[in-house]
Amino acid sequence: MKTRKKPASQKARGQPKAKGQKARNQMSKGPRCPACRSSSAVYRGFRHNAKSKKQLMLCRKCGRKFTPDDGFLRMRFRKEDIMEAVYLYSKDFSLAEVQKRMERKGVKVSRWTVLLWVRKYGKRRISI
Repeated sequence: MKTRKKPASQKARGQPKAKGQKARNQMSKGPRCPACRSSSAVYRGFRHNAKSKKQLMLCRKCGRKFTPDDGFLRMRFRKEDIMEAVYLYSKDFSLAEVQKRMERKGVKVSRWTVLLWVRKYGKRRISI
C-alpha cells in the first residue's frame, strides 16, 4: 500500500517554529520609534541639510517623526566622506594629509574631527 505525501501546507501545521524564526519576523517590521519603541512606522519623506538627505519615518502610535539610526546618527557630514577619511587614516596617512585630501574633494574638515571619526568608527571593518 502506497502512502500519499502531504502537501507542504499540511506538513507545517502543528510543527514548532524554527528557533530563530520569531526573532527574524519581529526584526523585519521596520525601525522602532525612539520615543515609544513602537515598530509601526511609515515612510514620511526626506530630511535635507547642507550635506545630505536622509529618510524620515513617522510613528503611527505617537505621531513623532524620526530618522532611523544607520550608525551615523547626528553626523553633519555624509557617511561616505566619514568612511573615506577613516580609511585614509588607516592606510597610514597623517591627519594633515587626510585633511588635505578631503579638502580636494570639497569637504572642509579639521584634523581633530578626523581623529574623532577614527576613534568612533575606526574599529569597524572598512570597505570602500
